Amino acid sequence: MLFTDPLIIDLAAVLAPPSAVHWLGADDLGRDVLARVVAGVGASLTVGFGVLLLTALVGIPLGLAAGWWGGWVERVAGKVSEVVLSFPGLLLALALTALLGPSLLNVVVALGLLGWVGFYRLTRVQVQRLRGLAFVRAAELAGVGTVRIWLRHILPNCAGPLQVEALLMVAGAMVAEAGLSFLGLGIPAPYPSLGGMLRDGMRFMLVAPWLVVIPAVVLIGLTVLVNLAAKVLRQRWDNAMQGGR
Repeated sequence: MLFTDPLIIDLAAVLAPPSAVHWLGADDLGRDVLARVVAGVGASLTVGFGVLLLTALVGIPLGLAAGWWGGWVERVAGKVSEVVLSFPGLLLALALTALLGPSLLNVVVALGLLGWVGFYRLTRVQVQRLRGLAFVRAAELAGVGTVRIWLRHILPNCAGPLQVEALLMVAGAMVAEAGLSFLGLGIPAPYPSLGGMLRDGMRFMLVAPWLVVIPAVVLIGLTVLVNLAAKVLRQRWDNAMQGGR
């Protein structure tokens, strides 16, 4: 059932198929699959938005500073971002989570340390595009402070691309978390995660296929929905930009 504790073990319901009692069946310990899927979706969204918050807090300020001042700030930030991108993302995430240990917080930290580059590069390009425009120059000549210009003139005018990047970041983080949990380096048992459910369900694929099919469909559906939202936002931003020309 929907509000069943996802950690409750019921040995009488081991590998029970979908029924009126367990709408999506039960796993090898008799735990309700629906309750675990709901909790797993919550964990995925927590990781996704946690990574979004961390990457935005790192990448956007760096992009603002690098795009506005250039010089050594841009060179240093650029070199660091190149170093991060030079390593395969999943392998680096695996190494970091193996070093930090499996937990939801450590997954967020590991993915956040790798994901800020997208926000940094996008923000830097947008700042460089906007800085030469008349309204930004007028604000500078009027003596408006740099941070105030960023908040009032720069960020509002690059909100569209940043929102698209944010949604793509959430989707990517959810998939990465599922991969890490599948490998045993994400959210630790017995706490449910979609990747962990996939890993555990693989052992019973022939006798209880719902243990694999259900979390897989939910993960794919959740990722597709977030990517579709990003596509809609991008189209709206593109239409707004074309209409303003």
